[in-house]
Amino acid sequence: MAADGNGSQPGRAFDASEPVLNAIRPPAAARIWTVSAPVGNFVNRTELVAAVTALATTPRSRPPVLAIHGVPGSGKTSVLRRLADAVEEYFDHAIELDLEQIPGGAMADVLGSALSDLGVDLAAVPPDLRSRRSRFLAVTDRRRVLVLVDGATDAAQISQLTPNSSAAMVIAAGNIRLDDLALDGATVRRLGGLDAEHGLELMSTILGADRLAGQNDAVDRLVTLCSGSPLGLKIAARQLQLEPELSVEHLVADLESRVHDAEPTPARAGIRHSLTAIFDSFEDVMRKDVAMTYRALGTVPADRWPKETITALLAETTVDVGAALSELVRLDLLQLTDGGYRMLSLVRSHAERAGWSTDTGLRDAGRARMIRSWRSLAVAADHAVQRDRFRVTPTDLEAGSPAFADAQDAMRWFETWHDALLEVIVGAAAQGLDTEAWQIFEACWPFHTSHNLYHEWIKAGTVAVESAERSADRRAEARMRCYRARAWMEQGDLGQAEADIQAATELSNIADDRALRASVLDFEGQLRARYGDAASALAVFDESLRLNEELGDRRGIALQSQFRGRCLNQLGRYDEALAALNRAEQLITGLGDHRAESRILHSKALVFRALRRSDDAVEALNDALRRAAPLGQTTLVVAPLELLRHLAQEAGDAVAETSYLTKLQSIFAATDDPRGTAVGQRLTELGHLGGT
Repeated sequence: MAADGNGSQPGRAFDASEPVLNAIRPPAAARIWTVSAPVGNFVNRTELVAAVTALATTPRSRPPVLAIHGVPGSGKTSVLRRLADAVEEYFDHAIELDLEQIPGGAMADVLGSALSDLGVDLAAVPPDLRSRRSRFLAVTDRRRVLVLVDGATDAAQISQLTPNSSAAMVIAAGNIRLDDLALDGATVRRLGGLDAEHGLELMSTILGADRLAGQNDAVDRLVTLCSGSPLGLKIAARQLQLEPELSVEHLVADLESRVHDAEPTPARAGIRHSLTAIFDSFEDVMRKDVAMTYRALGTVPADRWPKETITALLAETTVDVGAALSELVRLDLLQLTDGGYRMLSLVRSHAERAGWSTDTGLRDAGRARMIRSWRSLAVAADHAVQRDRFRVTPTDLEAGSPAFADAQDAMRWFETWHDALLEVIVGAAAQGLDTEAWQIFEACWPFHTSHNLYHEWIKAGTVAVESAERSADRRAEARMRCYRARAWMEQGDLGQAEADIQAATELSNIADDRALRASVLDFEGQLRARYGDAASALAVFDESLRLNEELGDRRGIALQSQFRGRCLNQLGRYDEALAALNRAEQLITGLGDHRAESRILHSKALVFRALRRSDDAVEALNDALRRAAPLGQTTLVVAPLELLRHLAQEAGDAVAETSYLTKLQSIFAATDDPRGTAVGQRLTELGHLGGT
């Protein structure tokens, strides 16, 4: 092998890659099944089960779509999960997308969630709707994927979420008619209420047949009253459980009188009103502490909550929170969910109506306690992910919050609750808790920068900016504008980003805070780099570095040195670039930020390559892979591997190039990444050349 420009032998460095490559584990091709288990007291819907089974077992040339529409309370979510359970054996993967839980319903974010569930690293996919849709089609190509879509509001959403595979299937449900889908070959069904026979069956699963013996006529009237709503029938059955002496006849007579006294409403709203009567009657006989908890939950943001926040909500009461929550779950008013509790939308509508009868002062105080509990949890999670980054939120707000085991545990918490956190931010601002609103948004930074849900990020950022403005906190507003600017940059909207950065610059100058000013300059430098102006970006990073040095901020010095090194490399000032990157590497080591370490080493390798110091470039990349491999983040290992592959090709080392390409191929194959096609073609070329 020929020596490189320094007379060294790159092959020796290539040989050192072997143990590093062995340590890189491509994402496991594991079975994905994010669908929740169906409820236990599910009855009837046999026609739908038969329809979905027929669709799953009939040969087809395109993915079948079953679209179900029905009014609130008709049990659509339970039906979706029951149908998924019925056809589970025909699919390898299933994802469940609740469009009501994806803030704003922005399809780019919806597709982002779908891709994440399917194991795709969103950092490798452009953020626009077309790119994410294209990637979704690629990743579902020829795969047996079941997609459940809840809360659909139009046919176009279903079309966007239909996989590119005749072996796949979509089952969707919404409150509106989805007949337009029938024009494209979808099977459309209306989900009506249970008939009298199955209404009796459902109530018998809760109460037992003996309790309902001889009361068929009254049960028939109850089924008619609530239009066969499974939820309404369950709640009525639970009330009969709580009142052993109450007959179905007396309960129905009371409910009929409540409905009769109400003003006439349209048919769809009428079902809501009859259910309201059932809920009102049920609330009257709940245990006092259970009713108090139910009403309190109706007054707070979001419809899912960790237990810690519910405990904070009821802190000034004598309620045994654990016992009250267990009873609400038993009564079908709450559902257990990952890490906490969830209230169905129709139940929540009534709880909210009931909650507003609570004393205003008590209601606002409890809601404020809960919002602050959310803030403490978010701040604690933020610190667990990255302890030493600059923040304007006071560092003591995490005190008293449950400790997270590690950064991964904290990130999982953000992944579970991010959509609820957006609702909490909006709710905090609406109540005048502006400081809490922007502080929660600041704490969500690690989630937003790693999960690429830009519509959610920008929506939360806009509320946070407005909250900081109202609170007249210049430091906070500058910080929130920088965070929102980053989202604009990631989406490619550099004009919006520039407006936010300019405003943040003015605010930081007025605030006269060097740490804040250094941080704003960091964001400004990133913006200049996005514009492709390395010289301008370098000048900004120079000033930020100077301020960080005055402050003695080791992490800040390391990061600005890294950014300077990248700019200097682009400007052809290679010796200065290496000096800056060496300093960055020295300072970042020991801070536990292995992602930053890996990126700095990759930047050094780019400089070495420009200097024709191939051996040093390969050594730096091997080291970058050592730091990145344990993190399990595909994006971090792909860039060094691709550069190693090019270095091997330039050195004429087909064996080394093949080893790097083979590892890339295994990574791309595990995530159905389209870049795998080019890798496979190059491997074929090398095989023909005798390189393998």
